[in-house]
Amino acid sequence: GALIFWLIRRHVQESRYEHEEDTRYSDTCRQIQQCIYENLTSKNISPSFISDRTGFDIKKINSTVQKEAQCPVYYLVLKTRIKKAKQMLSQKDMSFIQISEAVGFNDVTDFRKKFNLVTKTTPELFHKRKMIEIEEESE
Repeated sequence: GALIFWLIRRHVQESRYEHEEDTRYSDTCRQIQQCIYENLTSKNISPSFISDRTGFDIKKINSTVQKEAQCPVYYLVLKTRIKKAKQMLSQKDMSFIQISEAVGFNDVTDFRKKFNLVTKTTPELFHKRKMIEIEEESE
């Protein structure tokens, strides 16, 4: 219950930030984000995982992400996975299984559930809308 409430609240708040440049983040936060992005296929990206790859202290990782991204590390990872999935869903040639694996979800069911939780739509509907947009642009 509390996690779902927090995710819904964050979804409403983050719509304000979606189009801002990354310049609002420090070098440390950008390196953390880069580490997450480069390791999306890994299923267990955690502060410890990030620390092993960046050399940053776990407390520094947690406090930096909380302060600058205004969310816990696990939500930044989830948000990054979904952002990449949305890019992949905008292409015609990838299956939901391929996308869910490429962005580090355990299975398609987990992918659909988390995608819906973050975006308030299903991957199928998102993909369908993107394909319609592409068709309309090419006419």
